[in-house]
Amino acid sequence: MNNKHILFCVEGRTEGARTIYGKGIKNILRVEVEYMRKKKIFHDVKVFNGKHEMMREIDFHVSQHLYPAKYKPDTKLEDCYVFILRDLDCENIKEIEDEINNKLSGYKNYYSIHFAKQEIEAWIVADINCFKSVYRTNAICLVKAIENIPYIVEPEKVDCDPKISERIEQIARKCSNRYRKTIEGPQLLKFADPDVVSKKCPSFLSFRNDLRKQIGFLDPI
Repeated sequence: MNNKHILFCVEGRTEGARTIYGKGIKNILRVEVEYMRKKKIFHDVKVFNGKHEMMREIDFHVSQHLYPAKYKPDTKLEDCYVFILRDLDCENIKEIEDEINNKLSGYKNYYSIHFAKQEIEAWIVADINCFKSVYRTNAICLVKAIENIPYIVEPEKVDCDPKISERIEQIARKCSNRYRKTIEGPQLLKFADPDVVSKKCPSFLSFRNDLRKQIGFLDPI
């Protein structure tokens, strides 16, 4: 029996909401999630209602996860780990990391901080084909418009004014469709190819490799 316990702390419902399409974070990490299931590695998702709630409550939830008495008597602190994932939103990465590290100063080496740059939607548009799988009508309209977003070939470089999620919402409306972060978002993450996303989004590649290291998935990407 594997005693490893993994917690994903995510800032919003696109990544963490429980939907009929699954949780977004587990959808895009489906290769690693399947590995954890086979190895019987406990893994859970704590979803916050936005980055402000995350920053306000992160220390409480991390401490709860890392307190070994929460689990079976044979679980050790060394078996527990937390991945903190939030959108960068063009903010200062060092300031965010410093704030989180100050809150979690007693748990060094038991967590890591990762960012979706600039939003998790960058991971979605990295594999444009996922839109063809989710949108049954006017998919070509959507794809062509998204392909015209400046810097779309390097999604992490797309500017935050407007945010990439807002761009997708606007494009979907023009193509007589809708993009909702908590409905179409998890679906698109389910169909996006993680390997394609890894090639275009260094933040996602780093996140996946860090997770693989922690769970003993020996093949780096």
